[in-house]
Amino acid sequence: MNAKGQGAIEYLLLIGGAVIVVGIIIALMANVPNSAPAPECSVECGNLAFMTISEAACNNHVMENPNQCDGHCILRQNQCQFEPCQGAECTAAPSTCPSGLCLAGENCPADSGSCTDNTCFEPTCTNGCGETAVAARANDEACIAPLMCNGTGTCVECIASTDCPTGENCVAGTCEAATPTCPDGTCGTGEDCTICEADCGLCGPIEAVSASNVIPIHTGDGTILYNGYIYITTRLGGPVTQGWVAKVNASDYTFSLSGDIAPSDFIVLANGLLWTSDMDNGYVFSLNLATLEATYRTNFFFFGAIPALATDGSYLFAGGDNGNFGSYNIATGVKEERQYAIQPPGGSTYFHSLCADESFVYGISNNSDSTSTLVKINKDTLELVASTEVPITFHDDVIQDNQYFYLNGSNLIKVSKADLSYTSAFETPLADSIDGMDFADGYILGAVSDGATDLEMIVFNKESFTESHRVTLTGFNAITAGGFKGYSNEVIVDGDYVHVTRYSKGGGITITKFNLADILGS
Repeated sequence: MNAKGQGAIEYLLLIGGAVIVVGIIIALMANVPNSAPAPECSVECGNLAFMTISEAACNNHVMENPNQCDGHCILRQNQCQFEPCQGAECTAAPSTCPSGLCLAGENCPADSGSCTDNTCFEPTCTNGCGETAVAARANDEACIAPLMCNGTGTCVECIASTDCPTGENCVAGTCEAATPTCPDGTCGTGEDCTICEADCGLCGPIEAVSASNVIPIHTGDGTILYNGYIYITTRLGGPVTQGWVAKVNASDYTFSLSGDIAPSDFIVLANGLLWTSDMDNGYVFSLNLATLEATYRTNFFFFGAIPALATDGSYLFAGGDNGNFGSYNIATGVKEERQYAIQPPGGSTYFHSLCADESFVYGISNNSDSTSTLVKINKDTLELVASTEVPITFHDDVIQDNQYFYLNGSNLIKVSKADLSYTSAFETPLADSIDGMDFADGYILGAVSDGATDLEMIVFNKESFTESHRVTLTGFNAITAGGFKGYSNEVIVDGDYVHVTRYSKGGGITITKFNLADILGS
């Protein structure tokens, strides 16, 4: 081949190689990825991985790593879209509340209705669907009375034995018949002397630990225990009214009597003296503790009678007929008197009991319409703070603690000192009224008697204000030759013993001692 032909061939080869190189370059360029941002529908964010975002897949997801997704977060706000990160963390996922649907991670109480509602649970929409147990003893859905929720999500028949009928115990949420145990130191449900002779003393009558002593005075309406002696007031009606104070040795019941001072009903201890009141003429007077000699007397002028008396140690407070009330400064002798319009409509009232604490005096009346009026009086100003009526008849005594005072009569009533709201121990009044009462080791003892038979002591649990049990007390001497044992009058708890007084309308009272442990069944 000549040199010219060879040059032509080399030229063609050079051109063809160039074309091939250009084609390769074009092909390579065609395969290079586009550096433009990925479309909004395809991203890699948090733990969703690389995927196509749709309305359903978005689902409130928030980016976990701010360095991914080109510094954007995926949010749900009607539709999926990009929003810039704020600082190092993504913005919170917005939601619509309520939307009618509680979504995963959503906090919207209004959407809780879309969550599953189980018996004894309430659905919640907090960080998605959840549930909380309804309160103990509440009803819910199919768990209706007499069933109840137990507070942890289970529908049960009972939570405690007090939820069961008498004679049954609560066992694993079910009421079951109580099985007597013998001996267990108490007279249990269903026990009697044929089942448990060892507990028979707690089931049967309780005998007095000492013989009664008859004191030749009348009703013995007021008592106070002090330094080993029981001081008892008395009055005797008739053509000539009379009144004494008896000083009774709490150990052997020997006694001495004051002179005829006046018909009296209540007795208190203040400033080292006994103070009692005149039922007829509006007088208050003091007696020497040792000799029972009267040392001072003063009167409240518009009082016709003073059946109620109380003290806070510095003042005497006296209650009389028709809402009359007065205070007496023991140190200075200054008296103040008030009359409160507390009579029921069409009736009349008189204070029958008083008690006092650091700030207030509480008065209890006996009304002519078979109710009692409660009043709360400011101790310093004697202004009437509040009053209310309670359905209790034959009210006689009052005892108090820091929060409540307790009234006896046809019922036992617990009254809040704060607002005079009250609770009754029994739904229906008793046939025979509770007369004397006192506190004893977390209990309240209340005596009931018809006069002729042995006395019944009702034992109330002070905290729950329910009846614990009843016992019959025996061993009372007859007051009269006819064998009359007397009406229950006063209950005085004295350490390990309980003193009970009973009176006869014909004159005379007895005082008898019992073991407290026997009465409580402990």
